[in-house]
Order: sequence, then C-alpha cells, then structure tokens
Amino acid sequence: ELVRGTNLKCDEFRPGATTEAGQYRQLEVRMSGFGTYKDICRFLAGLEELPRLCRVSRLDIESPDEPYGVENRYPVSMTLVIFYAPPDAFSNDSDQNPEATS
Repeated sequence: ELVRGTNLKCDEFRPGATTEAGQYRQLEVRMSGFGTYKDICRFLAGLEELPRLCRVSRLDIESPDEPYGVENRYPVSMTLVIFYAPPDAFSNDSDQNPEATS
C-alpha cells in the first residue's frame, strides 16, 4: 500500500523468516525497485506512519545507467525489519486461567 502512494515501482518484494525477539516477533522483508529521489524519500518517510514499528536495516541507492523519462529513476534495494506482537503476547495469566483470580 505504501509503495502505491509514493510512485516507487517495486520489482521484487520478498518476505523472509520470522524470528522471535522476547514478546515480539520480527519479519525481514527484502524489496527492490526504482523511483525518483523524491519517490524514495516519500517511501522512507511513510514508514514512520505505518501501524507497526519498522526499521530499515539496509538501503542501497544506485545512480541510474540512463535517465528514464524526464526525471532520473534510481534503482533501489532495501531490507526492512517489521516488528509485531503475536495476538497472545500481552495476555496475562488471569485471561488464560479464570481460576487464578480471586
């Protein structure tokens, strides 16, 4: 959804493995595509608006081999780490064991 709102063209979107980090899980996502410098900046700024915490762990922007139309389009590849909590992460013992309450 974020990619569509920024005109960044996504050629590849590859979710990786999910790993546990305490009460949270993290999902690594690799993506590549191209866009103007402005498109890339809008995408990165839009990550802050996502409902989940997201970290850019790798970002590569190359200079274009040749201009694409009026504005230069830069090839970009990045790795994002998206953090989330599983549905039962914040339940307490009283939710799971009704006899635990007095």
